[in-house]
Amino acid sequence: MAKKMAVRNKQKKEQGDSFWIKSEKKISADNKDEEISGGSRGFKIAFRLLGTVIGIFSLVLVTIQARQLWSNTWPVKSVLIIGDATHISEAEIRKIMASEDMGGMLSIDLVELHEQLLIHPWIKAATIRKQWPETLSFELEEFKAVARINDKLLLESGLSVKNGGIDINANLLRVVVDESRIGNNLNLLELVDKVGVMKSKLAVHHLELKIFEIDETNNWFIHIHERFKINLGRQQQQSRMERFFTVFAAIDNKLQLEHIDLRYRNGLSVKYKQDSSSSKSRS
Repeated sequence: MAKKMAVRNKQKKEQGDSFWIKSEKKISADNKDEEISGGSRGFKIAFRLLGTVIGIFSLVLVTIQARQLWSNTWPVKSVLIIGDATHISEAEIRKIMASEDMGGMLSIDLVELHEQLLIHPWIKAATIRKQWPETLSFELEEFKAVARINDKLLLESGLSVKNGGIDINANLLRVVVDESRIGNNLNLLELVDKVGVMKSKLAVHHLELKIFEIDETNNWFIHIHERFKINLGRQQQQSRMERFFTVFAAIDNKLQLEHIDLRYRNGLSVKYKQDSSSSKSRS
């Protein structure tokens, strides 16, 4: 009885050993299949990536070529300027367009061109229209010049620009200011407004303000056309001008006036062309 059991156990053991050996071979085969399958997937992914890169590159080339073709279609052949613009020319507008590479009628960006035009110091407002097939029209409004500041023009925008040889109205206020004063928080537009008020009041008395001057010590001077000069000093210039209007009628020999000094607290001094001495009158 025991012998039979031993044989049976031996058979079971052999069967068990055979089972495990077979199982190990199967796992080994499965691993081999997985390795082959994994390698195939990696190759396929790399191939797909390469195809995607080539596709994107081709699309970029086509886009660039299409853009160049689009940009060069219907080039702008003429520029029409409408309005009273005298300080910007067709050549300047074309230069702006060329610097931004705006292309032809199809590709040109009117909004961008409008922004570039407004950078020009003289341009106050601009309206741009496409007139097919080859013309751009510009309706421009320029800033006005309000005064001459030394060798430059002061615009109503507050900017100072070079004259550039352009003929400006002879009645334009001329202001001579020491250069060190310009960079010392001096608001030129406010200054021109104040001088404009003085000029109007002087005109009532038939006196023409030809030049307004601020020297290096901040003294204000008014040059009356081909006649005499008024010194208003460094402070209280408005009240001193009122004093001048009060006493001017009482001054004798006005045609021989050379210089009037209003820096006195309660009066003024008068200098005549034929007399180097100064006579003072106090009120």
